[in-house]
Amino acid sequence: MVCRGELQGLGAELEKRGIREAVVDAVSAHEPSELTSYQAKVGPAIRLVADPKREAIRAYGLFHAHGGPHHEDISRPSTFVLDRDGKVVFAHVARDVLDRPDPVETVDAYARAASAR
Repeated sequence: MVCRGELQGLGAELEKRGIREAVVDAVSAHEPSELTSYQAKVGPAIRLVADPKREAIRAYGLFHAHGGPHHEDISRPSTFVLDRDGKVVFAHVARDVLDRPDPVETVDAYARAASAR
């Protein structure tokens, strides 16, 4: 599953700032049916996107063959914030499974990108 703790922290920070429209796409290698029940827990500002064939994960160079705890293929945990023109203005690619960006830092980057125009 996409990192539950990270997404819940990010969802809480977005909610705290009054951001309720979908502004985050969280890509997961799981099937859509596995994400449905989790959607309510992360809040309306985060849209869960299933990528069971790992196409987006490969396109971003985040595929980690046999990197899971049972040697399954996973994606490297990562966070990207894009501005309105699609330019990456914040990126965090985890060094290991526990390496996560601070939700406040991520939402700050989003806020800067959203207000830049």
